[in-house]
Amino acid sequence: MDGLHRNVKAALATVKQRLNVSSHLIVFGQSLDASLAITSLAKSAHREMVRAIIIDSSFTRYRQLAQEKLASFWLTWALQWPLSLSINDTYQPIKEIAHLSPIPILIIHGTADQVISVHHAKQLYAAAKEPKQLWLVPNGKHIQSLERLETRQRLLDYLRKVLQR
Repeated sequence: MDGLHRNVKAALATVKQRLNVSSHLIVFGQSLDASLAITSLAKSAHREMVRAIIIDSSFTRYRQLAQEKLASFWLTWALQWPLSLSINDTYQPIKEIAHLSPIPILIIHGTADQVISVHHAKQLYAAAKEPKQLWLVPNGKHIQSLERLETRQRLLDYLRKVLQR
């Protein structure tokens, strides 16, 4: 995980240096990338150039997700707790999301996501500080919310408003 976070930090530094971005950067992450975005940006020296963060189909904690996945299969159900302890839980999006404020946060999650349950989005939203929005996409599956024209149009409208500030 440390290596992934170093990559995010290096990418932000490169964008800032090469593109001379001041404050017009929108960070968009899906699933694991969304979790990395939360935990990487929360205390980043480059956060001043981020105008908004969009999180699609993210999760709250790595260990919690592992427990849920292990519990969903009868063969690994009894091992969910001991096996989940092997998962590094140093980076926890649920603990870091509040530190993103005052960056606007948009959380998108499909209600039919079978990979990451929608309760993760609700918990992240509850932990986040304003400004924040939660879009639950009815019958949306994992990272497929933007396949819908109405969701893409709504996102474009959101981005226009965020970039006008």
